[in-house]
Amino acid sequence: MIDTDASMSARITAVSAFFLKAPVARSFSASAVRGSHTHRTAVLVRVDAGGTSGWGETFPALGSPSEPILEHVRTVLAPALLGGEALAVRDLNLTMRRASRGMGTGAIRGISAIDVALWDLRGRLLGQPVCGLLGARPGASFPAVATAVFYPAEADDPAPRVDEARGHAAAGFRGVKVKVGGLSPERDLAHVEAIRHALPDGVMLCTDANSGYPLRTALQMARGLAALGTYWFEEPIPIDDVEGYRALAAATGMWTAGGQDLPSSQAFLPLLEARALHIVQPSVAAVGGISEAVAAADQAARFGFRYCPTGWGTGLLVAASLHARAATASAVSLPAPDLDWIEFDVSDNPLRDAVLREPLLPARGLFTVPGGPGLGVEVDTERIGPLTEAAFTVRP
Repeated sequence: MIDTDASMSARITAVSAFFLKAPVARSFSASAVRGSHTHRTAVLVRVDAGGTSGWGETFPALGSPSEPILEHVRTVLAPALLGGEALAVRDLNLTMRRASRGMGTGAIRGISAIDVALWDLRGRLLGQPVCGLLGARPGASFPAVATAVFYPAEADDPAPRVDEARGHAAAGFRGVKVKVGGLSPERDLAHVEAIRHALPDGVMLCTDANSGYPLRTALQMARGLAALGTYWFEEPIPIDDVEGYRALAAATGMWTAGGQDLPSSQAFLPLLEARALHIVQPSVAAVGGISEAVAAADQAARFGFRYCPTGWGTGLLVAASLHARAATASAVSLPAPDLDWIEFDVSDNPLRDAVLREPLLPARGLFTVPGGPGLGVEVDTERIGPLTEAAFTVRP
């Protein structure tokens, strides 16, 4: 249980937000319904209290503007938080949700970033790592799945994708996630087969369709992927199609994963109750922050299913995901596929290492949870300056 009692008090004195944007070297694509990535973006927030600052992160959904997130932080969330008790993270999360009722995706993404910042702030004020506040021991290590192998410009040629996957395995990653849904099912299966043959037997292969298939095609793909030894099939169809996910699980036995855009832990319940989602993947940047990511993971555990946080963002978001991972770990010593994984985005992202003073990277395929106060990482405010397209601070 998350404890928000403390013997000290610190009132929130300021809330700031920063919108960062940078072009990628070469555009790349996910499934046919997701379009291309030409830039990487991030919204960072800072919450100040007691002479200390906590940082959090979110990002706009692909193709969506940043303005709704920034405006909601500026006009709704910051005014609701100013003067509040910084250590009472759960109470502040509820305050933000009440103030944001019915206000959409921009609202929940703003809440997510601020919740992360509040946990970082609380840990710094109390001199403890966030995972310790959540009841976990610091210093744990987790194997990383490389979120990788998107579609380059020459999408139909499997050779560049095979070479990329082989490179991630050589770098020590214990799992590689490959995009499907951008080509015909036959071509996608041919790509996955070539990649599977190129990877060592001990490297877990996962696939992600970004909701790119109708159910009939997803069933076809699931059977083919299962024959190739694929571990999970992520979001083959839209995540709100509970009956479709149940049909996939019943007809193919394939493990399904997903939920990176779901806006709360409660949003996972219909899928879990239907035994239709085997691996929940809340993003701390979209589900409501660390508070809701941990709650979603706990729900999955009650149903006998697993949790693998996504890591699409900068090193700040990876740090937050690692602390949430540590707080919900269950089987770190068991062999694959029962390890407690964490995803790490290795696609082109100029912002990834520009936000932190020291990059947060895996060593031999393993991530170690930072052990310093709060998230255990430091934002480099000078380096983010040239990348910032919009910024503001709200004070009383």
